[in-house]
Amino acid sequence: MKLGEVLEFIRTAIEDVTYKEFSEIIKEANPDAKASESTLKSYKSLRADQIHCGAELSKAIESLYGIDLYQSVTDDPIVVVDPTKLKPDNVQLLKGVGATFQKFPLFDKHIPPFNGQEKYPAPFCLLPSVLCEEAEFGIQVLDNNMAPIINKGDYAFCRQLLTDEKIRQGHLYLASFDKPDGRTFKIGKAGLNGKEISLVQVKPGAKPARIQENTLRGVYKVVGRYSGEAGINQ
Repeated sequence: MKLGEVLEFIRTAIEDVTYKEFSEIIKEANPDAKASESTLKSYKSLRADQIHCGAELSKAIESLYGIDLYQSVTDDPIVVVDPTKLKPDNVQLLKGVGATFQKFPLFDKHIPPFNGQEKYPAPFCLLPSVLCEEAEFGIQVLDNNMAPIINKGDYAFCRQLLTDEKIRQGHLYLASFDKPDGRTFKIGKAGLNGKEISLVQVKPGAKPARIQENTLRGVYKVVGRYSGEAGINQ
């Protein structure tokens, strides 16, 4: 993509602000960035092989949005090196336009991200996406209810359901939902009953977790796992 196209996508699709407002956002992140209102407009006229934005603007964009300007312009499409700088909604937006995500966050006993959330929880670390190309995040499992498929202490790698993707009976999902004393998540094999999702767990005697649709914060497909003994399975 051209430099002007990348910046224009960030300004209009991610921020939805004027050039003046966009300039102020960038300058707050890095006062040395070449990002005056007129300069931002001038980037639109640059050819595909011109990347005259300067290191300071690149640093500002990466610190604000986790987007690598240089790679996004020299390669194609937009390249994201740290998705936790974005709102979860904007991660889905970028995936929809074919952006490349080089890393995904691993959460240590945190509630997973969900649509409408202002920002990601603080990750334990970022993992290279080549380890599990479908994964949008990994999260540590807190119990043995899905053993031996996923054991306590393992990390489940998950991705958001696609817009037209339906929950499939018997497949493994993670659901984030509200409860009276806070928010939590559970993993299980999905079952459907009207507006209720049940997550059937493997542990003998474990009752299915029944989650009402109006309490759901997000449903994610489990696409892989990491176990200290077995490594990564997809």
